[in-house]
Amino acid sequence: MELQALCQQGNTRAFKELYERHDEDLLAYVGNLFDHQQQAEDIVLETLSKLFIELSEKKRRINNVQAWLRTVAGNRVIDILRSNDYRKQVFYDEVFAFSLEEEQSLAGNSQKDQQMEVLISEIYRLKHEYRQVIVQRFIYGKLIPEISSSLNLSTEEVYKLLKGAKKILKNRCLKHPFSDK
Repeated sequence: MELQALCQQGNTRAFKELYERHDEDLLAYVGNLFDHQQQAEDIVLETLSKLFIELSEKKRRINNVQAWLRTVAGNRVIDILRSNDYRKQVFYDEVFAFSLEEEQSLAGNSQKDQQMEVLISEIYRLKHEYRQVIVQRFIYGKLIPEISSSLNLSTEEVYKLLKGAKKILKNRCLKHPFSDK
């Protein structure tokens, strides 16, 4: 009997075999789309869980499991990248130059709260054109073409302003006493 049919009957060993056939490939695929390893692993687990539900509860037949997994995982990556919270966190991480491991080793939330307050105050101190692109991109979640259109700038100018603003913010924020970099 084929693996999908066994999974539809609730056979957990069959699902384990399906999982083992696809987990490494799917993690490599998601890892190429997404640069946060922990979230990439979470997406793989979420996607494989959806596969299990599709097969065991909905009794759905999937013609090409690998293509289905990549589609579901790819859509999840897109959802995360489009989320405003993700963009804000990436922006915060870039300014303070934290990797996920460094952030996890912080001595609690109070330091992060202080850093966020400093970041916000430094955003207000930016020149108007820098502040406009930073706020539109990381607070309102607009895409580069949208910012370009709303500010009547070329996309190259928007990229240049974003890069310059992040560099200024990083330099200013890292000069504060809580920063040991």
